Amino acid sequence: MGTKAATTLNNLASVAINTTLVSDTDNTDALGTTAIAWSDLFLGNGGVITWNSAPSTPDITLTHSANLLTLDGGSLALGTNSITMTGSLAATGARVTKGWFADIESTNMITVGGTSLASTFSPIAGSASIVTVGTIATGVWNGTDIAVADGGTGAGVKSTAFDNLAPTTTKGDIIICTTSDTNTRLAGNTTTTKNFLTSTGTGAAANNPAWGTIVAGDLPAATTSAQGAVELAITSEIDTGTDTTRAMPVDQFVASNRNVRYILFRVKEKTTDWDADGTTTVGGDLVIPFTGTIVDIEADVDTAGTTGTAIVDVNLGGATIMTTNKLKWDSTEKSTRTYSGTAPGLTTTAVTAGDIITVDIDTNHTTKSKGLTLFLAIRLT
Repeated sequence: MGTKAATTLNNLASVAINTTLVSDTDNTDALGTTAIAWSDLFLGNGGVITWNSAPSTPDITLTHSANLLTLDGGSLALGTNSITMTGSLAATGARVTKGWFADIESTNMITVGGTSLASTFSPIAGSASIVTVGTIATGVWNGTDIAVADGGTGAGVKSTAFDNLAPTTTKGDIIICTTSDTNTRLAGNTTTTKNFLTSTGTGAAANNPAWGTIVAGDLPAATTSAQGAVELAITSEIDTGTDTTRAMPVDQFVASNRNVRYILFRVKEKTTDWDADGTTTVGGDLVIPFTGTIVDIEADVDTAGTTGTAIVDVNLGGATIMTTNKLKWDSTEKSTRTYSGTAPGLTTTAVTAGDIITVDIDTNHTTKSKGLTLFLAIRLT
């Protein structure tokens, strides 16, 4: 073939080329055709495939090194095709900086920053309950209120949430913690009696409270120097006057004998005979010193008269206070208390400080009595 190569190489077992094989026109000639393709391409260690953007201007390179191909100068676009591999994408010391994905599917759990996402996302995705969730520091929590039956409050407002969780159902109910450490409902007091919460512990632990009334034992006893519970005395107990523990109500004291004042009015001197029958205003006027109620009346003589019945009337402001049954003495008796007939009957009892009491002699014994003393018992108002 002389010094020129033939345009057609036929029936060659192999061709040894000892220099660079160069096309005569940039970006024109091809190795093989769409109809006849080369079978294999063998490159040496460290070989580089270069794509130029212009003559003598490399754009993207694919460089070999031991067990590694490095694409440099541009991106790898696969379109809708897939990358299939059984190894890793990138390596520990050469990580992928960013990735944008519509979906990620992984057979094994992904590890981020050295921590498996199983501890964060596995309890959430596809789970019926959330076991562990980190703190949500910022942002707005959006979601449907979780029902009470599902462990929520059923509300987004705290007052409504409390009402939904509270065991109370009726006006007056309160919440107590029972011996099983469970909050439960204590129904309100529905009686017309005022009740209070009462509870007596064991000395080491509390018991459930209950409604009850206050009894004497719930309060300390009152003393002369300390407040406390005290029983109120009634009139008869005040009359007895020996009680050391009861207190005196004012009304019971007023009604008792301890509130009675006694007046002795010397009407006639002890050695002086009574005046004639029908004599009025014997002994002068008795001025009542306080306001109250006459509760008892009596009269005594120093020397008893004899024969017949002696009668004395007592007047208040000039009018009798005993309309029918007056002060009377039997023969030889010195006191009206021993009269055998009907006792004196008071028909007017109220007196006011400054009122005038006078005494009349209605009837004498045949032998007149000597001396006369009127006795009045008045309970102060």
